[in-house]
Amino acid sequence: MSWRLLRPDRGGGGVLPTREVPSLCSMEGEEQKTQAMDLTPEQNGGVIKEILKHGEGDSGPLQGDRVSVHYIGILAEDGSKFDSSRESGKRFEFTLGRGEVIKGWDLGVATMKKGEIARLTCKSEYAYGEVGSPTKIPANATLIFEIELFEWHGEDLSSKKDGGIIRRILVAGEGYLTPNDGAIVNVRLVGRVNGTVFDDREVKFPLGEGTEYNIPEGLERSLERFKKGEKSTIKLSPKYAFGSAGNVSIGVPPGAYLDYEVEMCSFEKAKESWEMDQEEKIEHAKICKDRGSEFFKQEKYRLAVKQYKKILDFLQYDNGLSDEKKAESRSILLAGQLNLAMTYLKLHDNPRARDHATKALEMDSCNVKAYFRRGQANLNMGEAEFAEKDFQICLDLDHNNKAAKHQLQRCGLQIKANKQKEKKLYSGMFDKFARQDRAREEAEARRRLDIMSGDLGEWGKAEEKKDSDKCELSELVNIDASLTLSDEAEVLVMYEGCGKAAGIGAMLASPTTHLLRLPCRVASVSSTSTSASVSSHSFPVVVIASCSVIDTVISSLATNTSVEGSPILPVPSTACPAESQVKVSAATFALHPIERVLNILLSWMTYHSWNTLTVLHDRFLDHVTFAFFLKRLLAETAHLGTRLSFREVPSDASNETVAEVVATIVDAWRNHGANRVAVIASEETVVHLLHMIPGFEVEDGESDCDWLIFASTEASVPHKYKPTNGHNVFFVDTPVYMTLEERSQAAVRMARDFADTCRAPQLPDVMVYVRRPDYEAELVPKVTLGRPRPRLVPAFMWTPPPAHPSWAYGRIRPLSSYEQYLLYGAHLTVATVGGSPFIEPLGQPNKNITGQEERPDYLPPHINCSQPQAFSGFLVDMLKVISKQMNFTFELYEVCDKAYGRVEDGRWTGVVGEVVRGHAHLGLANLGANYGRSHAIAFPRISTSYGGAGIIVRRPESTAKDRLTVYMLPFSSGVWAFLLVSIPIASLTMYLATIPRRRLHRNLLSLLSAWRGPDGVRKPSLVPSSPVKIFVTSASENANRTRLWDVGASWSALMLRGKGGEKSEAKEEEEDEPRSFLDGLWFAFTVLMQQGQEVMPSSGVARAVFGVVWVSSVILYAAYTSNLVSHFTVTRLSLPVNNLEELVNSDYKFGTRPGSVYIDNFKASDSGVYQAASHKLQSFGTSVLMPTYEDAIRRTLQGSYAFIGDSVVLDYYQRKDCDLVLLKQRLFPTMSSIALPHGSPLLPAFNYYLSLMSESGILEKLRQKWWSAQPCPSSATLTAYHSISMMEVFSALVVMGAGLIVALMVCCLECARPPHP
Repeated sequence: MSWRLLRPDRGGGGVLPTREVPSLCSMEGEEQKTQAMDLTPEQNGGVIKEILKHGEGDSGPLQGDRVSVHYIGILAEDGSKFDSSRESGKRFEFTLGRGEVIKGWDLGVATMKKGEIARLTCKSEYAYGEVGSPTKIPANATLIFEIELFEWHGEDLSSKKDGGIIRRILVAGEGYLTPNDGAIVNVRLVGRVNGTVFDDREVKFPLGEGTEYNIPEGLERSLERFKKGEKSTIKLSPKYAFGSAGNVSIGVPPGAYLDYEVEMCSFEKAKESWEMDQEEKIEHAKICKDRGSEFFKQEKYRLAVKQYKKILDFLQYDNGLSDEKKAESRSILLAGQLNLAMTYLKLHDNPRARDHATKALEMDSCNVKAYFRRGQANLNMGEAEFAEKDFQICLDLDHNNKAAKHQLQRCGLQIKANKQKEKKLYSGMFDKFARQDRAREEAEARRRLDIMSGDLGEWGKAEEKKDSDKCELSELVNIDASLTLSDEAEVLVMYEGCGKAAGIGAMLASPTTHLLRLPCRVASVSSTSTSASVSSHSFPVVVIASCSVIDTVISSLATNTSVEGSPILPVPSTACPAESQVKVSAATFALHPIERVLNILLSWMTYHSWNTLTVLHDRFLDHVTFAFFLKRLLAETAHLGTRLSFREVPSDASNETVAEVVATIVDAWRNHGANRVAVIASEETVVHLLHMIPGFEVEDGESDCDWLIFASTEASVPHKYKPTNGHNVFFVDTPVYMTLEERSQAAVRMARDFADTCRAPQLPDVMVYVRRPDYEAELVPKVTLGRPRPRLVPAFMWTPPPAHPSWAYGRIRPLSSYEQYLLYGAHLTVATVGGSPFIEPLGQPNKNITGQEERPDYLPPHINCSQPQAFSGFLVDMLKVISKQMNFTFELYEVCDKAYGRVEDGRWTGVVGEVVRGHAHLGLANLGANYGRSHAIAFPRISTSYGGAGIIVRRPESTAKDRLTVYMLPFSSGVWAFLLVSIPIASLTMYLATIPRRRLHRNLLSLLSAWRGPDGVRKPSLVPSSPVKIFVTSASENANRTRLWDVGASWSALMLRGKGGEKSEAKEEEEDEPRSFLDGLWFAFTVLMQQGQEVMPSSGVARAVFGVVWVSSVILYAAYTSNLVSHFTVTRLSLPVNNLEELVNSDYKFGTRPGSVYIDNFKASDSGVYQAASHKLQSFGTSVLMPTYEDAIRRTLQGSYAFIGDSVVLDYYQRKDCDLVLLKQRLFPTMSSIALPHGSPLLPAFNYYLSLMSESGILEKLRQKWWSAQPCPSSATLTAYHSISMMEVFSALVVMGAGLIVALMVCCLECARPPHP
């Protein structure tokens, strides 16, 4: 046994016995030790290297190179060997600098040269650390490795790993981010061909459009793996460079290999689709549509395809859009499908063009362009019949479509040419078959002894010739004389007196049959007399003869009144040619197996809408019968629009030969969707076939293959088949071939039925069966069924055409498939592991499970851990529904290691291990279907959950430092600054607007008091000594209002008195208008606070100023209050991280479950972000790995931690706890389902019932039960809805309290201040 030198979590084998191990140098020659050197950057002695044998050359492997080595691993503590690649004889390969091996290896091997042998001494922090590798390497162990480096090669970046794109990293890049499709990259490149520089420049371009800038495809693909600042060499084969055409414009000859030296200066990533909302996706789709159209006009079709495909990626979902936006999205998506169809037509990729045109028709069934483009694709593929239908629909929708008319003419010519070709092909085929049959018969005749030669008495030559001459006479037989039947006779049987029919007629003799021998090869049979004595009732007539004789007999009997109304059942002894006049009666389908097979097959195809059919046949049928079958099938399937193909199995085929034929069928099924097969062959060929089918299992994502096999269920043929997942095999209970004797006996039986019932016989129905698994024998662990059941279960019934005239070929009726997968009381053992909401353990665990008296019988012997009292959850409910349908009971037990399943020390653990080792019939858990598990166990095709991995974090919330400034949040700092400046300016403006009126009043009073005449003599004062009342009507006031001015001795006082009394002008100014700047400031503040004012300015200027302030205050107040309410009730969360890239570059720790498939997926991925996540996850150690989802949620709620797990499970927890947020990004999209052993007979049953549950909505109802019933809504939008708490209005309370304290202090100061006189 050997082990791979992997990280601690890769597992390994056991410890080898301690013994003396020779070094690698002892095998290669004399040691050439050099001085030890420290390879660690910190020079801390963590990795010490000693060269035991010097290598060749001056260069060594670079980061990212794939290196090949031999090694021996030794424990420094005791010198024991724990691992060696020499023992297995196979070199160990790994990628340098990618974390595939321990740190010490990445440092040490990078310094080695080809052929060098070195000894590395690695301390534990550069080896397996504090954990070690159990059973092999103890914790904190120092290890010694002797390594021999053989070769290395650059990293192959081609998708098919064909060596077409080789990268070698000269300078490692920064960070972990790499550009994505559409990113703007700025690169410095130097390109060489045969050592000559043809390209030396710095170029900036969008990734994905490199051909516009003379960037070859391979170089553009490699740039997707570059990090910022990375410098690498790229070697391109012609396939990934400029191909066989080359690029003359830049000096690249045809078929040239290119060498590039590239440096990634910088790049700007394009926004991913999952980072956009729906409206952004629509806008980006529009841009892609326009760019694609530009490329199409420039005949750059491959670039156009890339842009149109982005439309499909952006608009595949339209959730959350309004009806108007949905219509716009569908319109753009339809245009993308149509444009892709057109572009693929230009690229001569007709299958893809047809597919996209069909998808466009699914969106718009009346789209003329879609029909036209699909017709073009079909015509280019040689399927003129389908193309003709599409073009005809074009004309029906658009009568003036000249292009469609022209294409219809082309289709007609093509169909005519195809028919001529088929005619020549099949005529030649049938002639070949006839020659082969004739040669075979002649050879058989030569092998037999000729007993008719010579004079052998009674059967000598003379007698033989005489009898032969008699048979060749065209005699007229008087049938009337022969139709006097006995009273017991029920059936008249006419048979030809020579050939096979003669012997068959003699065998049918019985009291209920009257035999009438006909001459050989008669030309006609007529009646010379109609007066013969016949029975009073009509007798059914069975005619067993050649086709020509049957034609003559039927024609003669048609004019005979004695048999008028009697049914005639013809049984041809040979296959009748197409021009034969044999009347086809109702019995024909029962008497001619190939007729019945044809009608059942055509009925089946009509019912199940088969549009493809592969006919698997052998030479079991003679060439005439097969020709008849082929001609009828071609004619009828052309009417049905079915595509046909034929596969012939040689008559002496072995299992290997049949396997080769089946392999071609399965290849056609997988590559071209030809997954409908009809088998018309001998019993031996069918048995071979049934043994072969289980070897071709369906892979994930493939559709089922349907087999319709014609074989009698009385034979053991159907029992040779073992039901296999993905293959639906149906057995039609009818023989393909019946001997003349069998057909004649069947005709007589039908004739007797007619005689008994005096009506036309009702032909028997034909049953179609499926093979039922033998659960009792095939299930592991073994089960005992309540009662035995037959292995064949009826699934469909075929009724012949006469009973259902509307069905041209008969009627197919589905029967209840309830019995198909019944287990009849079997008890299944089910392994599981807790994980809400799929599996939830209930009740306290039974601590005494290890005691023999307390131990349940259903537990496997190796389960000795405590078990919950019961289980609930989504999967438990689902299994209960299936168990009721299949009639079985089950018992759940939880695996002791609480793991889903991974490989440790070469063994599967957890639920997967229980299923693999046969301890449980199935594993019930939310198991991700990754690559490794798919090889160990089988998964049903219907997934119990989709989505892949998700990232969950704690929902951010307001912190204490925000509470004092919460009321500042509705406005930005710029708005607050504007308010601080604008309020004083508004106050000053309002004050100035009121000044002219007061000043005018003062000047007027001054002039009145100091008025002098023209001569300078002071005139008598206009102000009387006693008060004078002056009535003034103001133009600015209401016309009905009159002011009363009292002018006293002092003009400084103006009194305004209304009807109720007098008020001074000074008082009005004091109340109505700002008398100072401070008054204006107070006025502006009260207006802004919406407290209202009773000021009514009289001047136009003042009113304009006041109006502007009022309007502005209303707008500001509304904006402030609405934003504040929104902040308190609906808050847009600012998440600390939004995707995996940000998580890797943040201070957050993140983890997953131990043994999770996501750890392996991160390591195996080529993505830079995933590689970075893998490295960082390893650096965190085991502290970030949570054994259960409950532990993970508790750790996440503590903050500064993100958990990576199944997105559907995390969605359940975020609905359950409103403090959690599931990020939008989904990692590793995959399916999850339950586990069954490979080859389990339960697999088809679970496929069947899960499909029914999915289509009927039962699965969705169960999901609603377990997900939608939680208290928190899904966080698809990162908002938080909540009531306003006391802490959120804390700042308002602080402001109010501070104001009251200041007011109280001012009040105290005023009370202490002495009053003014």
